[in-house]
Amino acid sequence: MSIDDELCEPQTVTEGDRALLLFTDRYELTRLFAEYLNEELPRKTILFFHGDGGNGKSLLLKFLQQRCCKRFLPETWQQLQAIPKAEVAKVAAYIENAKPGNYIAVPGVVLDFSQNLIGDRLKSPFDGLLMLRRNLAEAFAGLPYRLRFPLYDFACVWYFYKTGNLEQAKELLPSDEMDVITGIVDAVSDTSYASIGKAVLGVFGKHLGEKFKLYL
Repeated sequence: MSIDDELCEPQTVTEGDRALLLFTDRYELTRLFAEYLNEELPRKTILFFHGDGGNGKSLLLKFLQQRCCKRFLPETWQQLQAIPKAEVAKVAAYIENAKPGNYIAVPGVVLDFSQNLIGDRLKSPFDGLLMLRRNLAEAFAGLPYRLRFPLYDFACVWYFYKTGNLEQAKELLPSDEMDVITGIVDAVSDTSYASIGKAVLGVFGKHLGEKFKLYL
């Protein structure tokens, strides 16, 4: 064994994605999470997990996002619901290992608000919402549908414009919306408020099409 091998720290079983391969014994939480995704009527409460630091909350969220963000056919879900709670491990195993044709993948986003988004600037509610906006866009990238927030995008551009940082709008807002963002940036550069409103509505109509007409 070389001296380099002796000085290097050994790789732990929980490093990176290795922990997901060994993740187990959270069957009740897996089933509860699946219920929130598959019930016909959405619940009015938020599902949250809490506990002491280091007991696996972050790993659980990663596991649920990668293995359990699945919405099953109604008949399949009814069959899973009929399995007794004493056999919850069987339900969890089916959810985790279900074949792609038996479910619809649900886009998921992991948000870490402990990270600064804009350089060394202090975290703020604005930064948090902007991070949420960007991560939602990334989660829907490549899908035939996506969430769009034209009024929020306009509000962000207007904020950057009023604070003298208009170029940051193109840098920090989602790249897949750049056509819309660029149009808004060009619009707010006009000095007339009436012209700005007309131009922004024109940008929305051009890029959102029939969906924008329905929204109006």
